[in-house]
Amino acid sequence: MSLSEIIKEIDKLPTEESLKIYSYLKDKLRKRERILQSLDEIRGIGKGLWDLDAQQYIKKERTSDRF
Repeated sequence: MSLSEIIKEIDKLPTEESLKIYSYLKDKLRKRERILQSLDEIRGIGKGLWDLDAQQYIKKERTSDRF
């Protein structure tokens, strides 16, 4: 089903059901926004904690004999 078909079906719904869809989407988008905002707040806080660059560390670990 395409987006335009979904919108047409929503337009056919009674107001109460349309409001439920609106509320669901609003809550979903707010939650997503809060998650993205939280990630932005913590991004980069570990910079400078290690002497080794994170990418270099990952490469080193991938090549090490861990098993």
